[in-house]
Amino acid sequence: MMKCTELAKKGNRSLVEIVNTDTERIEKYVVCSNFDNAKAYGNKWDWGTYFDVNSGDNPEEKLEKAIRNLYDMDEGNKKISYDRMSELAKIFLIQLREYVDDDDEFRDLLINAGITETDADFFNISDVVFPPLYKVINATFKREQFVTIQVVIPNDVNEWNADEYVENTEYFEDSADLESEEWELDDYGVEEEDLTKEEFNSRYSSDTVWNADDIDDI
Repeated sequence: MMKCTELAKKGNRSLVEIVNTDTERIEKYVVCSNFDNAKAYGNKWDWGTYFDVNSGDNPEEKLEKAIRNLYDMDEGNKKISYDRMSELAKIFLIQLREYVDDDDEFRDLLINAGITETDADFFNISDVVFPPLYKVINATFKREQFVTIQVVIPNDVNEWNADEYVENTEYFEDSADLESEEWELDDYGVEEEDLTKEEFNSRYSSDTVWNADDIDDI
């Protein structure tokens, strides 16, 4: 079964991506007129120029040729500036994001087309195409407490055995001389990693994760 996605439009002409849903492979791009995705495959457009993606072909190169055809960029062998190419690419991405169903599909389309993190950063879409990943760890904290008391012991007893002469140590908590160090991380264990924000929010909450409510700020 073939799935058609309109990636860009100029007047009554459209750039359409055709994916074989059985193999999840991009079969071709077509620049066509009067595209209507509601119609059955084979009747979705009046006429078109086809850019087949054969085995071993680079889909990005075929997509670039289709874009150039849609925007008449090869007419008269005219050259186009880098700035103009960037501008058109941004227009293309804006239109693509409007036509796909959600961010997941938008991300899959671009990743299948070979977009890199550098590309995504240039077009300010890194947060969508390469969202940050998170992990949940079990963090063990510890701190030391100190209290100094005076103890009387026999003269011939080693000082390190003074604890044998001290009872009711629970009262140390009430001592004015009690001092505590700051809490510090002592040990940890990874509970789960490589989580998207959506996966984290669906599996964890502030009832189980100390800083769950701060996920948007980390």
